Amino acid sequence: MSLIEISAIMHISGSLFILLTLITIISILFGYILIKNFKLEEKYPRLSRLINLRRKFTRFTLIWNFFLIFMVLLTIIFFNIYALYIIWY
Repeated sequence: MSLIEISAIMHISGSLFILLTLITIISILFGYILIKNFKLEEKYPRLSRLINLRRKFTRFTLIWNFFLIFMVLLTIIFFNIYALYIIWY
C-alpha cells in the first residue's frame, strides 16, 4: 500500500472512532438529562448511591473520551501533513 492509501485508511478509521466516541458522549449527557428531569434521586432514594457512582464514572468517561478524540485528531493531522509532505517533496 502507498502512503496515501494508508493515510486514507487512518483518516477513515479515525473519523469513525471520533463518531463513536461522540455518540458515547451524547448518550452520557442524555442519561444525565433524564435523571435530572425525572428527579430519580428524589423519587428513588435507594438509587441515590448508584446515581452518584454513575456521576463519578461518567465524569471519568467524558474526560477519557475527550482525551481520545484529541489524540486521534492529532494523529490524523500528523498523517495528513506527512502525506502532503511526501507528495510535495
